[in-house]
Amino acid sequence: MCDGPVISDLIRIIIYAYLLFDCFMGKITAPPIGDTPLQAHVLLQKTNPLFWSINNKFSRYFLFLHRYEYLKIIIRIAKISWICCIVGLGGFITRSITGISVFILSTSIIGIGKIGVRHRWHVPTWTLLALIFTKFKTNSVDHLITTYINSRYNAEPNQIIFDSGFSSKFIQCISLYTLFAAGISKLRNSGIQWILPGTLTFYLSDPTLDNFTVMSKFRKDLRRLILQYPLIIIMISGSSLIFELISIFALFFPSIRLIIVIFAWAFHFGILLLLSPNYLPQCVCYLMIIDIPCHTKIYQTNMNINYVDIFVIVTATMIIVGYLLSLIYCYEGWPFTSVPMYALDRRQFTHDYLIDENQLNYLGNELHLLNGISVGCNDQFSFGETWIRITKNDGNMNIIKQICFHMCPFEYAFRHSLLSALIRSIVISKHEMDIFILNIFDILAADDLQFITKNEFISVEIHFKDGWKTYSTSKRIKEH
Repeated sequence: MCDGPVISDLIRIIIYAYLLFDCFMGKITAPPIGDTPLQAHVLLQKTNPLFWSINNKFSRYFLFLHRYEYLKIIIRIAKISWICCIVGLGGFITRSITGISVFILSTSIIGIGKIGVRHRWHVPTWTLLALIFTKFKTNSVDHLITTYINSRYNAEPNQIIFDSGFSSKFIQCISLYTLFAAGISKLRNSGIQWILPGTLTFYLSDPTLDNFTVMSKFRKDLRRLILQYPLIIIMISGSSLIFELISIFALFFPSIRLIIVIFAWAFHFGILLLLSPNYLPQCVCYLMIIDIPCHTKIYQTNMNINYVDIFVIVTATMIIVGYLLSLIYCYEGWPFTSVPMYALDRRQFTHDYLIDENQLNYLGNELHLLNGISVGCNDQFSFGETWIRITKNDGNMNIIKQICFHMCPFEYAFRHSLLSALIRSIVISKHEMDIFILNIFDILAADDLQFITKNEFISVEIHFKDGWKTYSTSKRIKEH
């Protein structure tokens, strides 16, 4: 419990301030709405329930709070308590309100799946919960109130866990787990062949990466340059895999934690630069796992542990065990994850098309289902702009972007649902895609949208090597 550094006011201010800043920047970093907890109410309002990807019972327990008015109130309360945490006002109460409210809001976004499969707010959400079990110290409004206004004012509990390194140790376990689990997932899904140039070449050549506007030309030129040299790709793949696997040792050897964190910062920055995931919020949370001289110190005490301390420690242990079990059993469901992103062998695939029906069936059996939702849809095939499309009548134009405008602001989330339906149609029944496309047709033909008339039809088409083929169409379904 005391192995980690005691969180200082400086680290507390940086973490709370940056995470709040990231929420306010959500519309810019993840247009058009944002993918952070503070956009939960807008995402609820604009995402049709057909595209809620709820793959476990845990998230369903939060559906009673899944109302626009409720989420809006929670967000307002979270903003106020969040600012209080930055300035150090309210102690345990404001930290608890912030951590719990953000967890609820994250569940309404990630757990109820309105942005597709994303992991960038996993560690920040747990960090805000872990910060509940710290204290506001001298650089806080609470300290000023106690010193100059009311010496009896005290908003902090007396339990030992609030004065220990428990919070930082817990985040050490969660954040280092995400790195280690990513490496294990790569070995499990692809083996050592993952470091061969084919897989990373596939991911780097994803045409949707050109859609990101920040430093677009530089990032595109950098990817093009790297793709010219297979040896560089092997070096990037190999070093990334080795780093992910050895990062777990930082749990047991304090002397290497700073080095691991520095490499983690470089690693995530490289991912942001070459691919698309933005893990800067997680990078800031890494500050909790390193000891900064003059600001934090390892806590030593002989105080007795009481029932509150025991309850918190047991709960944290169960959460960590849950993560380990999710890795062992490849479980992907909020709030746990096996971090399967970019882990699949893609040497035989191209972004433009599927070779044949056999490769389609291989894809369907590779991306497993949980409660009817694919847990592998954070793979690049979930973007799929060139190999799967939805068309209107007998036209060739892909109307997925228009559909998303009306019913699902995150195209990635729409494609997550589309690919999940495709996988269900492969492994369960072809009618699964028919039901999905008919539901979309009914929404588009509704009186309030009138994007399509009752006499028209829409079709799901898949691009094979020998051309586009209709996989499912509302016309055929209605005729039967």
